[in-house]
Amino acid sequence: MARPTKKGLDYFPFDVDFFSNEKIEAIDGEFGSKGVLAVIYLLCMIYEKQYYMEWTKLIRAKIARRINGASIELIDQVVNRLVEWEFFDNDLFYSANILTSVNIQSIYFEAVKRRKEDRNLLYLLINVDINPSTNDINANINTTKKSKVKESKVKEINTPPIIPQGDGESSEDFLKFKDYLNRIAPRVEQMESPFTEFEYQQIKYVYCGDYVGYLVREMNNHKDLLSRNVSAFHTFQQWTTRRMADRKLYNKPITLDEFEGRQRLAKEREAARNLPQ
Repeated sequence: MARPTKKGLDYFPFDVDFFSNEKIEAIDGEFGSKGVLAVIYLLCMIYEKQYYMEWTKLIRAKIARRINGASIELIDQVVNRLVEWEFFDNDLFYSANILTSVNIQSIYFEAVKRRKEDRNLLYLLINVDINPSTNDINANINTTKKSKVKESKVKEINTPPIIPQGDGESSEDFLKFKDYLNRIAPRVEQMESPFTEFEYQQIKYVYCGDYVGYLVREMNNHKDLLSRNVSAFHTFQQWTTRRMADRKLYNKPITLDEFEGRQRLAKEREAARNLPQ
């Protein structure tokens, strides 16, 4: 019987300036040593699992139980502050109750760069190069020259390629789009019916490139994407229809920052309405 693939880390790098980090100092100032200890517990639990963790009632209770004198309410307040200060990614937290960050993912994939890893990677915020023939994760394995290429690819994640809205019919555009999906949204490419070139031509003329990049990442991060959906194009269209109430996206040069900013504002307003009077 084959040995099961290991997930998570046995240990992780702990920065010597951790306690002088301005966000950790702010946590210490507001919540004291209990808050700082909660942050360390959170990081340990995330890396023990993999590179992200779902924020559940069970996890809240577990951390509160481990820290003498801490309450579940205090642990919740610490996490909310960390999300507010972008120690954890706020979009994934509000949309999927997921705790992760670019830094956490960078450390994790550097540590497992020679380990065979599942291709179905959820909640990615960084570029992870997966070799399709061996499922090896290749993160900065090569020389300094190649690490510079890797650095440039990481920057592409938050700036998806702008899909031209001109008259071009070149298949080179489609190949670039497929390459982008393989790097940023591999689970979308694994769907039973991935995007065809004809479908790509339709979305590239109708939607702005920032929005396409945003939505395929959201699709990739959805844990039931492969089990509940067949066609990448139809899923894209259905998800867009649900988002039309926020802003009509057809032929509008909306930026990714503007789109996500509107989502964040809507969540803040919703949270404010739910506050006790």
